[in-house]
Amino acid sequence: ATARAKSTLKGHDFERDVVAAARAHLGSLAGGELDHCGPDSKPGDVVLAVPLQPRKKNNRFSLVDSGEADDVARIVVETRDRAEPFGRKRVADAMNAAMTARLC
Repeated sequence: ATARAKSTLKGHDFERDVVAAARAHLGSLAGGELDHCGPDSKPGDVVLAVPLQPRKKNNRFSLVDSGEADDVARIVVETRDRAEPFGRKRVADAMNAAMTARLC
């Protein structure tokens, strides 16, 4: 393996790949906006903001632009390229920190 693959720089490469995939598959979802926040070194590397509008049936939400600024779902993604497994508590703690940092 290369020296880069063994260093902390591999995380930047992994994050870049995740952001590229997210932009390709999610970035234009129903008028959503994708923000790559990772370079600031805070939890939560990608935030996807998707407009929501209540459906008329069963009061469920759909991914439809309602025109209202407050009707937005903010979804945070924390990219990790780690060899050791994370248990449920560690994942929950990491995601809570990311959601708090990114106001999701």
